[in-house]
Amino acid sequence: MDATASAGGRERFGLKPDQNIKNDKNDSKRRKRFEPRQWLAKNRGMTPSNSNDQPADDGERFFTTAEAAEQLGLSIGSVKLMVDRGELAAWKTAGGHRRISAQSLAAWRQRSARNAASAPGRMRILLVEDDAPTRRLFERKVAQWKFDVDLLAVGDGIEALMKLSQWQPDLLVTDLVMPHMDGFAMLRRLRAAREYDAVDLVVITGLDASAIAERGGLPADALLLYKPIAWDRLHGFIEARISARLRRL
Repeated sequence: MDATASAGGRERFGLKPDQNIKNDKNDSKRRKRFEPRQWLAKNRGMTPSNSNDQPADDGERFFTTAEAAEQLGLSIGSVKLMVDRGELAAWKTAGGHRRISAQSLAAWRQRSARNAASAPGRMRILLVEDDAPTRRLFERKVAQWKFDVDLLAVGDGIEALMKLSQWQPDLLVTDLVMPHMDGFAMLRRLRAAREYDAVDLVVITGLDASAIAERGGLPADALLLYKPIAWDRLHGFIEARISARLRRL
């Protein structure tokens, strides 16, 4: 995303120009150039992040987790999960920081483009949750359900608002109590932007009804689920939305 688009996204939701989303400080160092060809051939088929061997230098590039997330338009946490699952080829520095292959990023983008072209009815889900274990649990559940969906997970309301125009989700699933910008503020800004009226909303929270009311309530069209999450109800909701989407195509 270029600076102009980023600034436009901030202004749309009333964010200040210097109101930045969280960065992974450990992965923000300047990227280095390494030799991926022999290393990738040697390590293909293994879990890439398990390798601590630094490739030799031949001008090819590796990226930090933060840089890879920016290129793919995903959260840092999602990129880390993709590395751990073997979807992106990477190695770790002596300090434990991931370095992700430029070739692997290009291949992932090509696969995503092919999948989007072959499956125009895929639903896009944006998950907004600051608790990493809960994000991983949600991702595992959705994967187990084998729905034809794409899932992007972010850690707070500011990051969610910045991803909306790029990701264009069909469904937004959010917690309410989060740092930087909570779910209440994010949902108010989302519903104030009329171009996102069609986005379905699911709120998952541990707050009770009185606490929610005291903080301004929720949009009338949001599905409210209390923690612990009723996974069967969420499954049915997503399944119904996928069916409705396919009927409109």
